[in-house]
Amino acid sequence: MKSIDVPNIKAGKVRIGLVWAKVRLRENVKRCFNCLGYGHTRAKCNRIDHRDACSLCATTGHRAAECSNPPRCVACEDNKAPTDHYPGSSRCTSYKKAQAHGEQASISLPQSLNTVMIAVLQINLNCCKAAQALMHQTALEKSADFVLISEYNRVEGPHWYADATNKAAIVNVKKTRLENEGCTEAGFSWVCDRGLRIYSGYWSPNSTFQEYKDFTSRLEASIRSANTEILLTGDFNAKHTYWGCPQNDRRGEILADLIDATGLVVCNKGNSCTFNRGTIIDLTITTPRTAQRITKWTVLDEESLSDHYYLWFEINTGSPNHDTPRIPKIDLQTLKMALAPETHHPFLDSTDAEQKALSLKELIQSCRRPIYTGKYPRKSVHWWSPEINSLCRTANHFRRVFQRKRKRHGPAASVAEEQEAKTAKRDLV
Repeated sequence: MKSIDVPNIKAGKVRIGLVWAKVRLRENVKRCFNCLGYGHTRAKCNRIDHRDACSLCATTGHRAAECSNPPRCVACEDNKAPTDHYPGSSRCTSYKKAQAHGEQASISLPQSLNTVMIAVLQINLNCCKAAQALMHQTALEKSADFVLISEYNRVEGPHWYADATNKAAIVNVKKTRLENEGCTEAGFSWVCDRGLRIYSGYWSPNSTFQEYKDFTSRLEASIRSANTEILLTGDFNAKHTYWGCPQNDRRGEILADLIDATGLVVCNKGNSCTFNRGTIIDLTITTPRTAQRITKWTVLDEESLSDHYYLWFEINTGSPNHDTPRIPKIDLQTLKMALAPETHHPFLDSTDAEQKALSLKELIQSCRRPIYTGKYPRKSVHWWSPEINSLCRTANHFRRVFQRKRKRHGPAASVAEEQEAKTAKRDLV
């Protein structure tokens, strides 16, 4: 299994063989080849032209490669600082100022402009219609971008990307444009969004061992064909101590071999069960780089109406958001009325041509249609109601009470709480 020693790199060191080597971030400081200064380029330079001068001693008649004169920094000379050093050296004041300015600019850049987060909800619905309906409500409440599903009830639209056996699917909740809608095979499907290939998979525990090996072979071939980061999720019905199970089975060993062979990492944290029978079979598997960018991975303590629990996590894609702002169209009818001959405009009496042009531009801009942004983002599906919300809260409450008492006092002492939890769940369905 591959791993990345990120904390040590951030601390300024990395191990190479038996040696700890010091590392630091490479800083690129802009240099102007017009004035030989730092912190800007020639296109924005308004200083003295030194293009014909030597960059080491600032005199003309020779090149830097042929220079034998004492060093003289023209950049520091323009800033009235000592000049008896080479430009860009540790004694160069101008270089240090430009370096500090560049660091400050990178620090002050808002994180929201740097990166985009992908919010993911993962669940096995156990082919339950009610669980699938509740899944939509949970995805809206959590503002999920994708829902990765195993054993769904039915496909509900063009933004569902299902596998060939109709057992695994990827739901593009916000209906965004994908880089690649991928392909489907028996047991898994994938799409690509923002440089990340997203897989959703499922394989039945009732299949033969040879069929499971064929499934993992096809899955491995698909993963190796990708030239992007990988996110692999699903219910693989395999047990291994690798992801927190108390013991291994044959399917778990096959899946663990696939993970090691492809250099992937299991992102399940702790020993929280994903299946209500006390096992961990719903997995989140990624490449090491994506594993470092996953945050808030957790097993949600919420009612799913399935025998599996919700998994929730977010991924920092590291890519900027290039959404192009929409420019409102001009309402031609409004523009015709504004420019009608009988309408008098004060700027027409002006003799300043530039003022007339600016006023006319403002008039045209005022005739643009307002941008329709729609209503506030939906936080519930159309059939959701306060009564259903109350039943859902009640089911969550009794289920948590039952789980806590069973954990503290055992199954025999929590029979009444178990019955109350089942009744509340039945009322919700």
